[in-house]
Amino acid sequence: MTVCLNLSEYTVSHEEFTTTCTVSILQAPIDAKIPKLKDLRLIECRDYYDLGLQLDLRPNSLEALKKETSGDTRDFARGIFSSWLKGQGNKPTFKNLVLALRRIKEIEEAKKLCDKFGE
Repeated sequence: MTVCLNLSEYTVSHEEFTTTCTVSILQAPIDAKIPKLKDLRLIECRDYYDLGLQLDLRPNSLEALKKETSGDTRDFARGIFSSWLKGQGNKPTFKNLVLALRRIKEIEEAKKLCDKFGE
């Protein structure tokens, strides 16, 4: 089994300096997998609007969806994921979702997806 978010340490040495770096690597297994709406229920995000923006959904679409769902967070999240899976925004892959979650600092949610679907 391959882990999709992996922290690796390596040391760079040169005559004048030595440094240790920690690098976060997103590996290939989830690159092309397309999520299903039921798979996305496990995501608990603090700001679904921001996640929608990171998935390249249009702000006016997000505003309309927010109004349509009357502030119900789960319905709003379901609407965002549904729109994204129907081709609005960027390509619906687990990789793009993980990257979007990481950009909005939802690291634990990104790891949760990788643990469940990064085989």
